[in-house]
Amino acid sequence: MSQPPPFLSDKGEPILPWKRWKNLFDSYLIAIGGEKFSPARKQSVLLHNLGIEGRNIYDSLETLPFGGAEGEPRDIYDMSITMLAAHFESKLNVVLERHKFFARSQGKLESVGNFVAALRTLARTCVFGDISDSLIRDQSVRCTNSKRVQEKLLTKNPNLREAIAIVEGMESTNSWIKEMNNYEGDNLCLAQASRVQEEISRVGFDVSSQEKKKHSGLRCYRCGNTGHSANSPIQHVGNVGKKAIMQEFVIVTNRVR
Repeated sequence: MSQPPPFLSDKGEPILPWKRWKNLFDSYLIAIGGEKFSPARKQSVLLHNLGIEGRNIYDSLETLPFGGAEGEPRDIYDMSITMLAAHFESKLNVVLERHKFFARSQGKLESVGNFVAALRTLARTCVFGDISDSLIRDQSVRCTNSKRVQEKLLTKNPNLREAIAIVEGMESTNSWIKEMNNYEGDNLCLAQASRVQEEISRVGFDVSSQEKKKHSGLRCYRCGNTGHSANSPIQHVGNVGKKAIMQEFVIVTNRVR
């Protein structure tokens, strides 16, 4: 498992809110066997992952009194976590975090599952409390990429889990219909291509390359076209008819490909 990105490499804002970064770090620490590390070693791993600016901020913080009963050694790792949380969580801009949440809309090709997952991630720093799920549901209804889905959910009054099930069912149905339409369309194209090829053969376009080369410099006095003589195997069905057939052949074969 790769280590999380540095919490704060340069001056400015961290790449992730503290709580989200801390969750990534906790998973990484477990993956490398950190539960067996001493507090000092865990602190060393933590400080290494803070990044240059994160470490500078940590060094500037006032050391907190931390520990159990008087005289007992304190856990230096837990103390470091408490210091960092007190500093970075106090800087959380709830107004900004909620603005990000309510500005999030479903992408054109984004599934409802991915959309709701993104809203859940944004909601973690919005301090919504017990109404978090209902606000995620409302935002997914308000900012869905489908008017049909929106109308369906507005008439059902579902909770978040029910709303997700309804939309995923509709997405699955739409995907199946699209696949069936493509399948039927491809079969239709193949049938059209076969019919056009038969028509081309009927009007005389299926001529050998030697025959075409032989008559390449000739002009037909019947139809006025070059490439064949009046006695050529190509039947004279009219310039307009031949042109239309060839155009249809090009269109159909391109669709089949």
